[in-house]
Amino acid sequence: MTSAWAGGALDAELATLLADAGVTGPHTALVPLAAGEDNQVYATAVAGRDLVVKGARTSRVRSGVAAWAAAQLAAVGVPAPTVLGYRGRLLVETRCPGTPLDQHHAGHGPPADLTAQAGRLLRRIHTVPVRGYGRLDTAGVGLRPCLHSWLLQLPPLPTTATADMHALRAQARQTLRHHLPELAGVPAVLLHGDWTARHVIVNDGRITGIVDLESVRGGDPLADLAGWSLQEPAELTHGLYTGYFTTPPDRPTRLRLALYRVRIAAAMLAQHITNANRAQLRLRTAQLQADLADLSCKQPATQPRITPPPLPRARKARHVDPHHPTGPPQRRQPARRLPRILGRAVRHPRRRHRPLRPPLPRHGRILADRRRRRHDRRRRPTPSGNRG
Repeated sequence: MTSAWAGGALDAELATLLADAGVTGPHTALVPLAAGEDNQVYATAVAGRDLVVKGARTSRVRSGVAAWAAAQLAAVGVPAPTVLGYRGRLLVETRCPGTPLDQHHAGHGPPADLTAQAGRLLRRIHTVPVRGYGRLDTAGVGLRPCLHSWLLQLPPLPTTATADMHALRAQARQTLRHHLPELAGVPAVLLHGDWTARHVIVNDGRITGIVDLESVRGGDPLADLAGWSLQEPAELTHGLYTGYFTTPPDRPTRLRLALYRVRIAAAMLAQHITNANRAQLRLRTAQLQADLADLSCKQPATQPRITPPPLPRARKARHVDPHHPTGPPQRRQPARRLPRILGRAVRHPRRRHRPLRPPLPRHGRILADRRRRRHDRRRRPTPSGNRG
């Protein structure tokens, strides 16, 4: 994308786009925010108004879909950025104040009430009806006519995929095909499509925006919950479910959640293999295998058994003596080394270095006992009365 807008072309196109949208005044220097797979994101400001500029990195431009979705979210009372205008591969929208939910209170983890609030907002998003399934167009119509066609349409694996990956994907597709009758009759609603904590902006104890609306889809609302649970720690998933569900999920709901987790995890394998992300590939493979095992035992779980590691926690602040700002002087303790076995040296702070002999095997102990008894018999004196 940088080559397409080299030499100040991005600033010139942005100025034209802002003028067409009725935003007057020069914009500040563009500051890169993030680089995703689809967009390069910049921050700027015009007349004290913070804006976000998105430039598509690929030929797949979905600015019109994002504008339609932002209007739908605003209509149901969900905070979202306002799209000021878009042209070609460029989109300008208002910036939601705050930080992503996964970075909120860094070191402490997001409070449970924020994740519950995200769950309530997601339930409100799912009240918007759409036609069709899969990716939506600018009119809110999905590309797939039925849920089954979207469920079984998985992206092809790269040529570098191993035979085990192909076998695992085939097992996932067979499981989804087997449970198709249990997913019939689910109406299509508006889905975020990439519902993760980094797309929930939080500021001052409340959610100020739901961002990255280019991936909106039509489908079963439980698909958003399944995607979140695969990519977020268990504590965030628990808080989201607390705000979303008014009653504990029953068995049909748990089954649908497990099936959507299988579908999403199987689809993400191709992305991880292409990007050579081995850590995510191992995690996704383990999650897929666990859900397939639960479905084969007819015991679907509400949350995945294998989740990403929890968010880092901050260490407790120690009490600081005002007379000793850096703390009282402490005596340095010598490092204690653990003993080693199997013939290696044993080190102790107060003992001399001595080698430790390895234990004899069983037949060695038996031979040693025989030699000891034979030696004892030879040294034993013979009674005088028995001498001839």
